Amino acid sequence: MVVMARVLFVDDNIRSLNGHYVEMASLLSEGARQLGFDTMLATHDSFRGSEELAVSWSPAFAGQRMLPWSLGVDGQSRVGRDLDGHPIGGTRLQNLAQSLRDRFCLTDRRPSFLVKRWANELTQWLTQQHVTTNDILVLNTSDDFQLLALAQALGSAGSNIPGAIHLIFHFAIQDADTPRDRIDQLGDQVRRTLSHITRTTSHLGTSIHLHATTETLAKDLREVGLEVNSIPYPTRYRQPLELKREVGCINILLGGLPRREKGTKSISTFLSSIYDPHLIDNRFRVSLQLPQKKWKRIVPRNLHEHCHLRSITPSGLTPESPTKPLNVITTVLGTSEYQNWLDTAELGLFLYEPQRYVARCSGVLLELMMRGVPVLVPDQCWLADQVRSAESQGSIGHTYRTLDEVPELLHAIACNYQQLKLNANRAASTFAARHHPTNTLLTMGIKSAQQSIKVA
Repeated sequence: MVVMARVLFVDDNIRSLNGHYVEMASLLSEGARQLGFDTMLATHDSFRGSEELAVSWSPAFAGQRMLPWSLGVDGQSRVGRDLDGHPIGGTRLQNLAQSLRDRFCLTDRRPSFLVKRWANELTQWLTQQHVTTNDILVLNTSDDFQLLALAQALGSAGSNIPGAIHLIFHFAIQDADTPRDRIDQLGDQVRRTLSHITRTTSHLGTSIHLHATTETLAKDLREVGLEVNSIPYPTRYRQPLELKREVGCINILLGGLPRREKGTKSISTFLSSIYDPHLIDNRFRVSLQLPQKKWKRIVPRNLHEHCHLRSITPSGLTPESPTKPLNVITTVLGTSEYQNWLDTAELGLFLYEPQRYVARCSGVLLELMMRGVPVLVPDQCWLADQVRSAESQGSIGHTYRTLDEVPELLHAIACNYQQLKLNANRAASTFAARHHPTNTLLTMGIKSAQQSIKVA
């Protein structure tokens, strides 16, 4: 009898083809298959997939996202919770206050309801997949609150429990304003939850592994008593474009749909600051993606007439195609269209809030670095660390502390663009090897499928 080992990926954040959740899952699945595994991905039931998607998937979840109730930066919880999602980690008054906040939520958004629903949905999916100890379960974007539901699910899964469980933490647990007691409560909650999971699965010998997508995040989690491994964020490789003999108008790309932490409020200031002379003199062109209903509020009114609005088709993606200095994409891009759009970048600019990215990685930055694209990023965060890590092969870009510095730095980049591009092309192969999805899985401790089989 041939026993097949599988890697089962879980991410209820996958609800559409837009964004990095589905790209991460697709890459990890490709890496797992290269190691000899069969794979399957559990998604939210609103996900419809695509012929482009190189991963087998099945819908499993129907509820709201779990992250909003994390104790981390992106969550609303203020005290630790028990396995049912009820507040227990603070003082009596703190727990009461959190309980009252919970009750003001709609029923289907209430923490205890979310935990129970997610746990039931995962249990059903594990049963449908006939999970055995030869299988490996990976939660692609895990957090402290989701772990509560995982513990419940494993307690109800019977014999449908995998031989190894890997939890990938991607979202920051603290910033400069996070109270220390909240961080400590997150650590206490995770330790309690992991202890419960260990007891539940001890008869099967299931191992549990925690990972973080940046070393800074791993360090933050270690400081609250968790054993966490730092892993490279999986990223798709694209062959770097060769350097043009003559550098003309440089296409600046702001990758991805803007959000608050990605500098939505800074776009207007940035565009106004570089319009004269960088844009009117045709030194630079800016390409960015903005929602159809919001672009007029984000782009300064006096620059509306300089915007080239369009829906994107692959044939229309060239740096030279826009006739105006602002190229605004107003539609959601599919996977291939998004990748083709990134191929047009000649300079990557990131207006991200550095305090939110101290311990959080950016998939867009890695995608541009793999293409050999010079970049301009905020200082004192993970993005700046990546730029500096490549300096042994020569500068691949610049960092800035305030937006006021950006116009002058753009002038310096234009004067030295050829050398920056050569350096970035050389560094691309190093980033590609480090962030190859197979290397991500190997760093997690997932070896070949044959080595993972426990039962013959």
